[in-house]
Amino acid sequence: MTARIPTLPADPRTPLNGAMVLLGTEVPGVGLVLQGFTSGTDACHDDAPLTCTTSAAVDGRLACADDTSTPAVDECEGLLPGELALSTAPQHDGLEVRSTTLVAMARDLATPSSECLAASVLIARLPSLPATGVVGFPAGFLPLGAGAFNRGARTLSLPADVAGAGFHRLQLANGQGHPWHLYVPTTRRTTSIPTPPAELSDDRAARADLQAFLRASGVGLAALEELGGPGMTVLSNLTVAFFTRACLPDYAPRDCTASSECNYGRFAGFTCAEAERVCVNEGLGVWLKTGPCPPTAPEAITAAGRTLSVERHPCVME
Repeated sequence: MTARIPTLPADPRTPLNGAMVLLGTEVPGVGLVLQGFTSGTDACHDDAPLTCTTSAAVDGRLACADDTSTPAVDECEGLLPGELALSTAPQHDGLEVRSTTLVAMARDLATPSSECLAASVLIARLPSLPATGVVGFPAGFLPLGAGAFNRGARTLSLPADVAGAGFHRLQLANGQGHPWHLYVPTTRRTTSIPTPPAELSDDRAARADLQAFLRASGVGLAALEELGGPGMTVLSNLTVAFFTRACLPDYAPRDCTASSECNYGRFAGFTCAEAERVCVNEGLGVWLKTGPCPPTAPEAITAAGRTLSVERHPCVME
């Protein structure tokens, strides 16, 4: 079977260089019974025993790599850029009466991290598998949005709309399960978040994830909320695309008096600029380091009497 995947969303701050594709059957109360899995990267490399047989260019299209250790089988025969071979098991034991679900998750496959998760996801529900042997999606990937959650002021700031999204959602959690969800229209730039009742000592704001959703048949936030509408309980059943991005603490520029103070965690190669008393890495074009995720596109700030470049996560908790 062939899975046809739309062009990956382009985001200079967060590389989405590949996608994972699942096919399975949804069973109420159980979840997704997996029938097939595949993955691919944008610009695959000829690295034995794999040979890139479609697109080796960075163009947002997934490329198929043929496993040359099995010369009798060409896994990429007839595939075009953006198409992946998907081996599947047949439905069985009663699954035949249920529809099939196809899921594609675009994310950074080179440096995966649950702490820094950023992904754009597509969902297609198929009444049956097509006779053509080609499956795909009714919509393209949503671009990754950006924002800032201020825990002290209890505000969510969204600098811009996410093209195609019906609404945003801020998910707050403390790692103990049962997160809180705040639904926000895409046109609203700033939203005040209510303070929980005094008897709820757990504010569930230890972790925040910014999300946006595209609904089937244009179902928006107002339609989900109105009386007699489908309601939030069927949110997942109506979703055809969404993105999720972890919001991370916005670390202040790291002061220093010695270079030994500038290397910690996953960061390395930073030294202390003694005149400015901040950690710098001129070779990377990054002057200040502010968070635990891989470097993003730096933005200019003014500090220590001159303009510096700082890497700032696209969604931050202030």
